[in-house]
Amino acid sequence: MALYDFTKGHTAQWFRDKGIKPNPTTEDPRIQIVGKDLASLIDAGKITINNNECYINGIDEKKYPIFFYKKKFSFTNGNPKFHIVKCRAMNEYRGYVPAYKAEVPVIHNRTKEERMLVLELCGYCRQNVANGNQTTEEFFEEQQKRFTDNNAVIKLDLDGYTLDWSTVSRMYRESKKYTCEKCEIDLNDHRKYCHTHHIDRNKINNQTSNLQCLCIRCHSEVDEHHKANFKKRSLRRQLDEFRDKFPLNEKPPT
Repeated sequence: MALYDFTKGHTAQWFRDKGIKPNPTTEDPRIQIVGKDLASLIDAGKITINNNECYINGIDEKKYPIFFYKKKFSFTNGNPKFHIVKCRAMNEYRGYVPAYKAEVPVIHNRTKEERMLVLELCGYCRQNVANGNQTTEEFFEEQQKRFTDNNAVIKLDLDGYTLDWSTVSRMYRESKKYTCEKCEIDLNDHRKYCHTHHIDRNKINNQTSNLQCLCIRCHSEVDEHHKANFKKRSLRRQLDEFRDKFPLNEKPPT
């Protein structure tokens, strides 16, 4: 597999802005390149939660902080809380799911309405952990600091994506209900044709404002750069499949 060329494009400019000079051998100690198999293993890493912390234990022996919350909720007493340790509430109740974004999808138990919410920290967790982030927004912002720390080690896969990209991409597409933000085609039953696009073409900038949920057809037509990329055999084959299944102006069957 060819190594991603870090000397060109928007990602290279991002490195230069941070005072890092990208080169084909990536000699800068702040950049580490690892295989996609490692990225996949981190994505499926073992979750650890105890009375002191909550994280995904990556194969690279680092802890990736996450939190838990109830995705299905009655809203009887306000919004659900998020949890960063195994507190009293988590011991007594079930139905918690892991997350790490500033806003998370919460589904009303009765109406099935989905809301994107910023959650507040659970009172029990606040008692267990001093100076814990008070909202999911603060939690997310703290994790994003690693992208602005010039001394931080940035681990990327062979295609130039951050190791958590598969998780970031999946969660963003889930938040958009696997619906293309451009042509509005619903791909919930055909998720392999649903992509997450970096608007500024910087593969390291995973902030929500820089992401866009696109069907493979819209993704392939973003600009000349993408048109060229989708001429590659594997992408071209998948794009042709999509075009055969869903000709223009035709929606997937419900």
